[in-house]
Amino acid sequence: MDKNNVILCGAGPSVKTGLELDLWNQIKGKGDIWSINFAFMTMPYLPQREIWVDYAFFRKNIVALQNLADKGVEMTTKASPKYANIPAINSYNTTRERSKYTGKEGIDKNLMFVGTQGLSGVFALSIAVAMGYKNIFLLGFDYGIPFNASDKTFTHYYQKELNVNSSGFKHPENYLTNDLQTVKKDVADFEVYLKETDVKIWNVSLGSHIPYFDKISYLTFFEILK
Repeated sequence: MDKNNVILCGAGPSVKTGLELDLWNQIKGKGDIWSINFAFMTMPYLPQREIWVDYAFFRKNIVALQNLADKGVEMTTKASPKYANIPAINSYNTTRERSKYTGKEGIDKNLMFVGTQGLSGVFALSIAVAMGYKNIFLLGFDYGIPFNASDKTFTHYYQKELNVNSSGFKHPENYLTNDLQTVKKDVADFEVYLKETDVKIWNVSLGSHIPYFDKISYLTFFEILK
């Protein structure tokens, strides 16, 4: 495993910009690539790791996930007794309380922070920090649509291409208040990662509502990977 770079593939609409710039070829072989939820279904090759939180996601996509596991992809999720007899799945206990964020100690304590909303992206970021990666690149971590977005329902970059069952599609109010002009206070969950001084977290989304990490364009991202 390359402990220098890990690329977390989330679902925000900003990923569309990367895809227009040949994203998958640009990042291939430049670090470990982790898929969050449905992202693996859009990739032309296998990720190193597939991450999800909700058991409903597993239940609805069990055939596709089994196929990933059979091909050697690391399967990682929130601990549940329902996975007890599935040895291919790595699971962690989780917490939604910021005060219980364990950082690098998360691996030993088997406890990962998922944020007050229990988000897969927060879960993935916690795991990456705990595993000791030096550079963590966040793709699609927009935390909602841009305030000036023309299409208020375009919340996931793959929602128009994939015929999947997801309750989060077309619901920007999961991250923004009802007027879609204010970010929910839960975005402050990401502030806990600022205490990690030996890891650099890059947010590859210039329009992201997450204010705690350096925001870079996809072109800058590709140059850093070189």
